[in-house]
Amino acid sequence: MIQNNNWQWYMSKPNFLTNDECDELVERIKNTEKGEQGCLDDHFGDDHNTDFRNVTEWYLHKDMRDFVVGDYSSLQQNLFIAAKMCNQLSWNLHIQEPENNMKLIEYKSGNFYTWHSDFNNGKSSRRKLVTIIQLSDPSEYEGGSTQLAIQDPKTLEFYEMPKEKGTLLIFCPLLFHRVTPVTSGVRYSLQEFILGNTFV
Repeated sequence: MIQNNNWQWYMSKPNFLTNDECDELVERIKNTEKGEQGCLDDHFGDDHNTDFRNVTEWYLHKDMRDFVVGDYSSLQQNLFIAAKMCNQLSWNLHIQEPENNMKLIEYKSGNFYTWHSDFNNGKSSRRKLVTIIQLSDPSEYEGGSTQLAIQDPKTLEFYEMPKEKGTLLIFCPLLFHRVTPVTSGVRYSLQEFILGNTFV
């Protein structure tokens, strides 16, 4: 059997976007796109359980919402290129294309996303990588940490991914993770999934 000696729990790329690019992206999306109380998959309305996830989202691809105004394909392509590079360095998974599920996520005070994986049966069984861009400076909010369900063996604290503005995070969707409640301020991030054939 073949084993992988380069596997990383996650990989990060600081300064994937500049501070100005982060601010301009958030402003552009919020001024031109329609925000929604976060909902599951491609459904609308009442299926959203705010005990599980409480956020506001702006979907940025017409595969998910036919009322999308802007063109974010260049950013999506840059995410895909970065994911391919990181995949070659660490995971060596079969990946083919973005999911076309890119979205801006807003966490205000009290908002959170509890423990979950981004993998399931059906369509999401094709998800191989998660890409997230941190769009807010950590000084602008408290809480809102992206934690992995992996504990430090000495402190038993959950590992936290970098929060620096403009940082790109990439990890496997099978890995359970959460965003802790924001206690003050506002945190923005952008997310897209990278697809390939299901795990075999």
